[in-house]
Amino acid sequence: MTDAKISNGEYKVSMSGIDEATVDKTTATFTGQDEVLQKIDFVNAGDTIAYTDKVIVKAKAVNQYGEAASTNAGSYNVYTSAATFTKIAKDADGTLLITLDTKTNDTTQGVSVIPVTIVNNDSHITVTKNFKLGTQPILTKLELGQARYSVGTALNGKGENVKYDLNLYDQYGGSIAYNSLSDYSATTLIWNDFIDSKDVTYEIEDNGNDIPEVKISLINDLDKAGDFNFTVFNQAATATGKITVNSAKVANKIQ
Repeated sequence: MTDAKISNGEYKVSMSGIDEATVDKTTATFTGQDEVLQKIDFVNAGDTIAYTDKVIVKAKAVNQYGEAASTNAGSYNVYTSAATFTKIAKDADGTLLITLDTKTNDTTQGVSVIPVTIVNNDSHITVTKNFKLGTQPILTKLELGQARYSVGTALNGKGENVKYDLNLYDQYGGSIAYNSLSDYSATTLIWNDFIDSKDVTYEIEDNGNDIPEVKISLINDLDKAGDFNFTVFNQAATATGKITVNSAKVANKIQ
């Protein structure tokens, strides 16, 4: 039921596979309600955003249960002045990602104030916040997101890949967007456990929401299964992670 959308109505839930003599009842009913958007909150780490052509402002839309609302990014309009609104997206945990260009002819580093307003088109719930405009972003922190394997929960063979979001944070605690750093080629991955460079490769790319990600791919099948640890770094910021590999070598004969 965690993946099912509940709407108005009466629902009956039945449990199976248990000894009915050991429980009071195996069925229950409940009344479902349509999701109602209650509020929108900005969730940036601070009140200052960087001076750059791509800065990400984060917000959370919350329903009546205190959970991230299921409404898609297209259900919202964003308004700003001085800066330019580029796009709005939604990440896996429901956070709204608003990309702005704050490096315009109408803005001045360390001086300008950037108002941002988010409006939900259905409920018309609105939130506004004035952000101070800082200077150009300086990378201060790097964190890896959760592993997203192309198949299952491990790399099983040639051609499969795993992706991790690279959460880069600037001096204001804000997220640095893909291509906002002057030199993304400086983002490097090194292996802490031996894995032949002929068998694996990596690349830095956009995850589709203006967030950089590292994509690790198997070039060849591996005979050795296990976890392989790695470190990603850019300037002084580092983060560690691991990939899980299943051996592609399968016994086909028993003597």
